[in-house]
Amino acid sequence: MNEQWKSLILDHYKNPRHYGEMPEFTYSSEQHNRTCGDNVKVFAALDGEVRAHFSFIGAGCSLCLASASLMMELLQGKDRDEVRQVRDAFQAMWSAGAEENAIAIWQALDGLRQYPVRSRCVKLSWQALDDIIESWAAAS
Repeated sequence: MNEQWKSLILDHYKNPRHYGEMPEFTYSSEQHNRTCGDNVKVFAALDGEVRAHFSFIGAGCSLCLASASLMMELLQGKDRDEVRQVRDAFQAMWSAGAEENAIAIWQALDGLRQYPVRSRCVKLSWQALDDIIESWAAAS
């Protein structure tokens, strides 16, 4: 993992974006990694059932919290379809790797793929997002 991506991961770990429990949220999902003790709860608030705003709380390793913070950056203000597209793009990147000209967030997360033991840490917040997307689908 190159120094540029390491510094991005450390920045998001030390200064997480959109960190904090939403006082009023539409959906939430909490995920635990029993192997290492990571814990993340993701909140989504729909603005008139169109745009979503996200936040998270949690405790865990740098990879877990940085991944959640990076995810927050990608999701803010997106509609349901756009949120699904971000989730699908993450899954594709995690399976096949980031393309050479991919956005910085995908390249940073792609660098974490080389640590298979820590993949659950990285994917924890994304699994919470999957639950939220399922809740949206069930409510529609």
